Amino acid sequence: TRGQDLPVVQRDDVKFSSDASYLVTGGFGGFGQKTAEWLVHHGARHLVLTGRTGADNDARKAFVAKLEEAGATVLAAACDTADIEQLRMLFNRIEKDMPPLKGVFHSGAVIIDQPINEIELPIFRQVMQSKATGAWNLHLLTQVMVLD
Repeated sequence: TRGQDLPVVQRDDVKFSSDASYLVTGGFGGFGQKTAEWLVHHGARHLVLTGRTGADNDARKAFVAKLEEAGATVLAAACDTADIEQLRMLFNRIEKDMPPLKGVFHSGAVIIDQPINEIELPIFRQVMQSKATGAWNLHLLTQVMVLD
């Protein structure tokens, strides 16, 4: 039958440090929220969630409260990862107020549900800026850190 020839894949148990901080960019979007929940489920107790507008509405505030009820300390920050100065200020705040940063999950994205050949250049730049420029800025600011 189908599937019998597929290899068995086993994963190692994932465990995150309870005395470290983990940054989730785009932490209030769908991927970011699932990532944050997964981190807490696997032992993380200090999260930094970012979005361009932070926890600016009731749904986002409720999500933060849900993580805190599960035992996490959450820093909810308005930060555009494509802006290196905003990101630098966030990293300074993490260093000052949180346990050491040990992991980064870059979930920030601008989603345009449109065929790529129909996207206008300014919109394409906006989409790429949140992902590519944000990733580069995260690289620049974390390359001297010891991350998990």
